[in-house]
Amino acid sequence: MMDFHEFATTMQAHLEDGNFADGLELLDKQAAKFPSHVAQMSLWRIALLTGVGETTAATEMLERALENGVWYSEKLLRNTAPLNGLAGEEEFERLVAISVQMQLADPATAMPLIAVHAEGKCQSEGDPCPLLLFLHDNEETPQEHLQHWRSVPTMGWLLAMPQSVQALWAGAYTWADTQIAQEQLELHYDNLSAGYQLDTERLVIGGKGTGTGLALELVGKGTIPASGLVFYQPSGELVKQPARWEKHIAQAGKKGLRVVIIADDIIAKQLDILTAYFDEHKLAYKVGTFPATEEAYPQGFENSLSNALDFLENPPDNS
Repeated sequence: MMDFHEFATTMQAHLEDGNFADGLELLDKQAAKFPSHVAQMSLWRIALLTGVGETTAATEMLERALENGVWYSEKLLRNTAPLNGLAGEEEFERLVAISVQMQLADPATAMPLIAVHAEGKCQSEGDPCPLLLFLHDNEETPQEHLQHWRSVPTMGWLLAMPQSVQALWAGAYTWADTQIAQEQLELHYDNLSAGYQLDTERLVIGGKGTGTGLALELVGKGTIPASGLVFYQPSGELVKQPARWEKHIAQAGKKGLRVVIIADDIIAKQLDILTAYFDEHKLAYKVGTFPATEEAYPQGFENSLSNALDFLENPPDNS
């Protein structure tokens, strides 16, 4: 059985190669297996219907998605082939305008950064506190992770959870353009530094999924002066092709950074190449595993997070 990444790669190939009928057939067979990706499935179907000439069915499906509360970014609607071939048609333009208004009205759009701290901590008149900056995965928002990381402020840290400005659809934001992401996150860090009393020697960047690769890049380039990293369920090219990040790993090693990886036992088995680069560049790390689960986070994640921060601040003495 193909996983979602394999399925998405195949669907994208059908779209790019113009195999629209084959794409629809595959979608009919596989879509029900990925219920958490309904918005993506709908967009693919809308594009494929356009490709086979069923433009009325395509716009009707887009309208149904909007009626169900799923908006798509204007950039995505106008850049997704062959859907972009409808540009200029009255019904398509009407639906694009509705989608844009829905995005603007979405409460998530108005929350570019969540910052949480314990009462009386991290304020300008008090003692400085450490910062944990968390980067969500692609096609996510920080709100869905907040409850799982809420223990961080109780440990005396400022928890900051930015939301990417690169919208895909309702509830899905991406870090795909890393230059835009770096500029956004650097601005967030500057604003946090101005608004809170931070201990600049205790700055950790955390990330989930593809957010882990961005976190490593930020550290390697020196965009944010972190002293440690927490990777939760790393995925994407960082795991499959970590050579792309070798120069960032090397820089992190030179700076004496430490890394904690928290991953299920399936992902943990895929980390050998990545951790080999860590070893080569003397990047201190620790891997904590848990049994794979269908839940977004395992039971006891708060303890894993506490242990991770303890390792980053108090590395074992191997002398």
